[in-house]
Amino acid sequence: MTLLACGISHLTAPLELREQFSFTTERAQWFLKELIHSQSAHEAMVLSTCNRVEIYSKTSEPDSFRQWLQSHLNLKLEPHWYSFTEKQAVSHIMRVASGLDSMVLGEPQILGQMKHAFTMALEVGSIGSHLQKLFQTVFNVTKQVRTDTAIGANPITLGFAATTLAKRIFSDLSRRNVLLVGAGEIMELAGLHLQSSGVKRFIIATRSASKGENLASRLDGHLIPLSDIDVYLKDSDIVICGTSSDQPILTRSTVESAIKARKHRPIFMVDLAVPRDIEPEVGNFEDVYLYNIDDLKSIMDDNRQCREAAAQQAEKLIELQASYFIKNLKAHDANAMIKDYRSQIELLCAKELEQALHRLANGNSDATEIIKQLASQICNKITHGPTTKMKEAAFDGRVELLSYARYLLDL
Repeated sequence: MTLLACGISHLTAPLELREQFSFTTERAQWFLKELIHSQSAHEAMVLSTCNRVEIYSKTSEPDSFRQWLQSHLNLKLEPHWYSFTEKQAVSHIMRVASGLDSMVLGEPQILGQMKHAFTMALEVGSIGSHLQKLFQTVFNVTKQVRTDTAIGANPITLGFAATTLAKRIFSDLSRRNVLLVGAGEIMELAGLHLQSSGVKRFIIATRSASKGENLASRLDGHLIPLSDIDVYLKDSDIVICGTSSDQPILTRSTVESAIKARKHRPIFMVDLAVPRDIEPEVGNFEDVYLYNIDDLKSIMDDNRQCREAAAQQAEKLIELQASYFIKNLKAHDANAMIKDYRSQIELLCAKELEQALHRLANGNSDATEIIKQLASQICNKITHGPTTKMKEAAFDGRVELLSYARYLLDL
């Protein structure tokens, strides 16, 4: 059995490819069911965020698994695709969960997204004992990283980056109207950053009334349905989008109408969604400052230095824990093999003992002779398999196998 972690991320693939490859909840559920049904993997999980799409699996046929992926993804992923196995896979997953592989170094949102993906895979039935143990360890290690290092200090978020850009365009944010499209965790953080920078007027447009009401309450904003965006867009100076829609929310024509109504007063727009909520052509308008999630990377990079020392400490902790996990996993696999071997020997001995007892009960032979024959039969049957394999290894010139046999048999 091989543990695999593969996919694409903001480090290897442009936004255009990531949004084509992204999974909705429904698609991820279908994908996992099909994968397990194909028997190309015994266990699997899909993590799909704005910055990455990764598949974690346990399989006995890695080549079959890769071929199945190639035939079902329908995308040319080379050279953007990466793949890790065993210890490297464990280290990678731990790094992702801890925010060490994120655009925002140390960002905490990815852990919640990974837990959600794990829960969904559990519900689908694609999580077995191996991935169960792995992700219990991953979540514990991530907690340890957060506790023992300063990786979470001085929070740097996409909302922080968006607010930084907004300040470059508008000197006084307190006079600006903000339209938030979506009410997820990233949008909440963006709103709170803007609020702390002086923004007082928020409009929240969302499909989910409960999430929207909660965010509107926190920001003292006004909640509207998505269908009313056109009405409020013309009065919005700052627009931040981050929904899970598979189609653009703001089209070129919608934004063009708003610009005309605003008499060409500038609009600052940030699209945090993958797939994108705002049609890319909107960025061609002279009065629109449009940024997508990849555009924010430079601001993130400027603010990474304060976390680098903590990240190095976290990396060492993760490498240690990944090695420990793999050793335990292999020990568990060895225990299973030992159990099978002992069961095989016990069954063999039980059969020979049953025959010997039967002969004793019939009184057909001397008891001493029966015991000698029992010992001889057991010895011959236990040694038959290994000695046959050793002879085959010698005949084939497999010296290393003979060396392993000598070690295992303590000769």
